[in-house]
Amino acid sequence: LSFHRDARVVRWLGAGDGEITELENREWLDEKLRHWGVHGFGLYAWFEVDGVSTPSDSASGSAPSDSASDSAPPGSAPPGRFVGRAGIHRVDPDVGEVVGDPEAIELMYALAFDAWGHGFANEIGRRLLEVACDDLGCAEIIADTVPHNVRSRRVMEGLGFVYEREFWHDDHTMVL
Repeated sequence: LSFHRDARVVRWLGAGDGEITELENREWLDEKLRHWGVHGFGLYAWFEVDGVSTPSDSASGSAPSDSASDSAPPGSAPPGRFVGRAGIHRVDPDVGEVVGDPEAIELMYALAFDAWGHGFANEIGRRLLEVACDDLGCAEIIADTVPHNVRSRRVMEGLGFVYEREFWHDDHTMVL
């Protein structure tokens, strides 16, 4: 919950400057867990363990990394610093309508403030794109951010994404 309450992080998620409540956080988490159940893939919580970022071992799915966090029993928090959350996810229906593909898969990532600038978004994004292409057979992946998130846009470009256009979502402009 503290991650979603950190104004330095939340402002880049398109939520504006408003604080995310515990109820909103729970609803968001429940929706992401339902996504895992329906599609078999989704978001991971990522942790840095001995200098290597790894996803948490989730009862919802298997980790997309060969450097698994087997030292923690399923359901327990792995040792190490929380880096953020990231994964591949089917777009929300309203975004699918805007981008012209209701079945589109998107790369999603959000890092804890103290993890910014250490290359985690590039590392995690690259691995997740491999999973999407190699394991799920996705031919095309999308990504979006708020227009003024220059760091995230650089990460996307470094991963091979190409600017397409701006669109309106949840009362704000996004870059596809």
